[in-house]
Amino acid sequence: MAPVCVGRFGYRPDERTIRWARQTAARSGAAADAGDGQMNVQLLLAQVHPQDRAALAQALAGAQRFCLRVRLPDGAGAERTLILLADRDEGEPGSEIEGFYVDLTDELAVQRKALLDDALPRMVETGAQVEQAVGMLQLVYGVTAEKGRELLAWRAEVTGLPVGEFAARLCAAVAGEGAAAPAATRSRVDELLLTLHQRVGADRRRATGVGGGAGR
Repeated sequence: MAPVCVGRFGYRPDERTIRWARQTAARSGAAADAGDGQMNVQLLLAQVHPQDRAALAQALAGAQRFCLRVRLPDGAGAERTLILLADRDEGEPGSEIEGFYVDLTDELAVQRKALLDDALPRMVETGAQVEQAVGMLQLVYGVTAEKGRELLAWRAEVTGLPVGEFAARLCAAVAGEGAAAPAATRSRVDELLLTLHQRVGADRRRATGVGGGAGR
């Protein structure tokens, strides 16, 4: 698991300055001081991600506890994702805000890598199997891709299996049949494999009006 950077922050509305003290806490509980600092709140808001700016400004100006996700650049210009949790003295507008933050950037990077390395390939494989199954249904039943997907989803629902798993099982079962396809079907596919390039050329000529008596 990735280390999580945690720290405390404070904001005094009368000074319009936000200050923070940071620590980098590993999962093991070991901590190392990572420094502190302060910044004018207007400068901070100018750097916050545009989609998070209004919510943070409203939270700082309000009288309620808040928990927000904000994105802002670090010293190197890389975007950081922080969770801010704050309270107010007596919950009065204009009172000092005290709270702490958790920097989830490294944790999110680990999760994204896990998605790319593990989950995403499985999703791509499942999608490919679904499309393969749909293609088989189109060939056998002469339906559109949309109808093929509806048929696949219906059978998956009836059997209580996820669509991806049902499609994978169907593809595996059909692949195991080998040469069991009807001779007429195999003959038709053979013909298309050998002559499809000729059809494409003829279609292009008709579309451009070249040959075939165009303009007569």
